[in-house]
Amino acid sequence: MNVSRQYSTEEVGDIIDVASRLESLTKERKRQMRTGVTYEQLVEIASEFGISEEAVLRALDTSNAVAPATAAPSKAPRWSRLLRFHAATYATTMAGLTIIDIAEGEGLDWVWFPAAGWGIWLSFHALLNHYYRNR
Repeated sequence: MNVSRQYSTEEVGDIIDVASRLESLTKERKRQMRTGVTYEQLVEIASEFGISEEAVLRALDTSNAVAPATAAPSKAPRWSRLLRFHAATYATTMAGLTIIDIAEGEGLDWVWFPAAGWGIWLSFHALLNHYYRNR
């Protein structure tokens, strides 16, 4: 960039006009980022960088983010992560409790009670996950 260049009056007006619009866009974008943006605003922001709506949709799909605002926001990604965490916690805890029950020397006596109770809740969680994924 040549900072020692002389600018004509017309160029100064154009430069200030463009800079002013960019500054207001920047302030508006900062406000939107604090409050959140809609799908349409996200596409508009992406288009300013030459990114197509199709690329935004693919990025949303890849990141498990919410699909376009034309449909109700889906809670499926959140529920799926919770279900996987819940199932892993259940499996780990039940394995530990089974080892403790076997170590007591009389076989599997009491481990069935927490396994059944927690298993019922885990089944309910899986049903909710299925509901949110398919609505």
